[in-house]
This record gives sequence, C-alpha cells and structure tokens, in this order.
Amino acid sequence: MTAPVVALSNLQRSYGSKPVVDIDRAVLPGGTTALLGPNGSGKTTLLEMLATVAAPDRGSVLVDGNDLSDPAQQLTVRRSLGYMAQENRLPSRMRVREYCDYVAALKEIGPRRARLQWTDWLLHQADLVDKRDARMGTLSGGMQRRLLLAQSLLGHPRLVVLDEPLVSLDAAHRSTVVRLIAASAGERTTVVATHHSDELAAVCQHVIVLIGGRVAFAGPPAALAAQADGMVWETPTPIEHPSVRALGPNRFRIVGPEPANAVAAQPTVHDGYLAVASGISGSFGGSQ
Repeated sequence: MTAPVVALSNLQRSYGSKPVVDIDRAVLPGGTTALLGPNGSGKTTLLEMLATVAAPDRGSVLVDGNDLSDPAQQLTVRRSLGYMAQENRLPSRMRVREYCDYVAALKEIGPRRARLQWTDWLLHQADLVDKRDARMGTLSGGMQRRLLLAQSLLGHPRLVVLDEPLVSLDAAHRSTVVRLIAASAGERTTVVATHHSDELAAVCQHVIVLIGGRVAFAGPPAALAAQADGMVWETPTPIEHPSVRALGPNRFRIVGPEPANAVAAQPTVHDGYLAVASGISGSFGGSQ
C-alpha cells in the first residue's frame, strides 16, 4: 500500500481577524516532510488541522483523496492516524503501559495481546521499556516526548503528524527519535514540525517553510540548502548579525553578505532556512 498524499487547497484558519495559516496550495507527498518556520508561523495550527484536532475556516485538506471536512471521510483518516502534540499532556497517575494499551484500544488494535505486543515493541524502540510500569508523572520531559512519539506509531498509522518531537531530548535520544521517524518512511506519510532542521534533513524527502502562515519554500532538502548558496560564511570574530551562530572557540557562522576576515562555507539545510526566513534567499526552490 502506497503512502497517502496530503493536498491542501485555499486553506485558511484565523484567530480573531488575523490569518494564522493561509495556504493557496501545497502537496505533502509520501515519505517524511519537515515543517520549518519561526515561532508563530502557523506550524502547530497546520498540524492540528492535519490531525483533525482543528478545522479550517475555509479551504480543504485531502488525505489520500479523503476530505477531512466530511465526517465519514474524516473517520477513515483517523483510523490510520498517529498524532504527537506539542505539549506533554499526559495523565500523571496512569502507568506507561496502561496508557499505551488505552491508546491502542482507541485505535481499534485488538485483541489485548496484540495491543501489549505493540506497546512493548514501541517502548523498546523508544528506549522506555524499563519505564513501562512507571507512572507518567514520574517521567522526565524527554521521556514523555519519547512516550508520545511511541503512542503515535501504534498500529502502523499511514499518516503521522508530529509537533516538535525532538524538544527536551539529549543528542543520543534525538538520534533514537530520528531513527523511529525514518522507519517505514516509504509506507506512510509523516509531517514533522521542528527547529532541528539539519538533524532531520537526512531522513526527510521534502521540506516546507512557513513564514507568516504562508508557504515560503517547498521542495527537497538539498534545494532548501541551495537557497543559501554564496551566502554562508565563517569568521573567527563575532559580528552583529541576526543569523550569527557560535560553532566553537573563535568560530562563528552567518548567512548573509560577506563579512570581513571570513571564509565561504558549504550551506546546510538550516542555512537555507535562515536565508528563506530572512528574505535573502535565491530563486524559489520548490512548488506550492
């Protein structure tokens, strides 16, 4: 079974009089799409609409041809949907294994033996198997993020929607989560909102950059990196610049005009994102 295609058309959602998401057209193909953008760019709102948590004010979201505005078609999508919200809202006194079994039951995975097999396998994959009898209120923030990712993957969902899955994780556990996101990429469509663009670039086939609720870039990661061609520099001295990043002692990186005493550097996906976000990128590298 091929991964579903998500098609957005004339999609808008506003809070008050301000549109938070305003997308004329975008296609999210099978595989993994990274959703990038500054805070307030509409990423979470878009993911909530994809996950059927929120409804658009106008326009349509089609998942494999199923229109999410139609209750029957929405139910079809929900039966094969995995969702990880941005916030860790977990019942603190419930035990980890009980919670996963509950979510698996909601996903109509049965019998109970099959649900527990799914639970134990995913807890092992998320490096949480030793916490399966712990109450969720005793878990660290990073453990809760990994648990929320594990529950979203119960039952091999065909559409997976993840909001900031790498937040609160150390480097080792970010690698664990990236591996889980990459698994079965050819069989499902995964949409991931993240600020860790370079770490996810290796496993993403597609990138969308949202700026002010609109699509500023859509295309493969390499095309996004190319938006910063000829604009990335490293210098031994810090300078006043919005994009400056300290990489180590006497090593600073910027995206923009060439500063004094700088050497050119190969652009990364994050550099391309900074170029697009600041409005200094090259030609638009993808299609909406």
